[in-house]
Formats: sequence, C-alpha cells, structure tokens
Amino acid sequence: ARPHLRHNRIRGEHSFGIWVYERGLGRFEGNEIVDNAWSGFQVEEGSEPTVIGNKLSGNRSAGIVVYNRGSGTYEWNDISGNGRCGVQIKSGSAPTFRFNRIHHEKQAGVLTAEDGTGVLEDNDIHDNQWSGVQTEGPSD
Repeated sequence: ARPHLRHNRIRGEHSFGIWVYERGLGRFEGNEIVDNAWSGFQVEEGSEPTVIGNKLSGNRSAGIVVYNRGSGTYEWNDISGNGRCGVQIKSGSAPTFRFNRIHHEKQAGVLTAEDGTGVLEDNDIHDNQWSGVQTEGPSD
C-alpha cells in the first residue's frame, strides 16, 4: 500500500497511532500524532515510508519505532514528550533521520539496539532525561 496522509490528527488510539508493516510504503506529512497507547508511528517488516513535518508527542512508548528491517526517510518532524524514547531503531532496521527536533523525552532521544543502524544527520537532539543518542547491544 502507498497511502498519502496529510494534515490529520491521530490521537488516543489503543495501540499505534500509525502502523506501517509488511513492506508498506506511503507519505505521511504534517500530521499530529499524539497520546496513543503504544508508539505514535510504528514501522516494521521491510516497510519504507516517507515521514515529513509531523508532530509526535505524548505517546506512551516512543514517538517513532523502526523495527524488524524497517527503513524509510524521516525529516522535519517534532518528536517530544513521549513515554520512553523519541526514536527507537531496532532489529536490523536502517532508516534515515534528517532535520528533526527530538527533545524532552523520558529516556533517550534516540535508541539504537539489536543491530539497528541508519543515518542520523542534522537533527536537533536536546533536553532528554537519559542521553541524546544511546546504542545498546551489537548495533553497527
């Protein structure tokens, strides 16, 4: 699937705000993704979305989770005040994050774990409770 979601308010979901999986694609632009029970934006199983200019905050887990060989491009997002990390990159995933603001998280701004890799470039990462960027386990 290749949807284009633009200028939506996605909030109060009992799971993920947005879930892209099984090689899903799509463009997600200018959305407000807040106060969801798990992560605001979950990307899994080879999916590769383009995520631009969204606000992700108040989600119980992370703002964005890229998991299980996910990738994609994430630019100009404001990610803050989530229950754990702003961004989690895990399980062989390799996304590209550019020009994002990742701040005021309850744990790390960005966490890479379980062979998660990717590119972090020109992001503003600040004022997180733990570290700005944290790497765990055998990540490259």
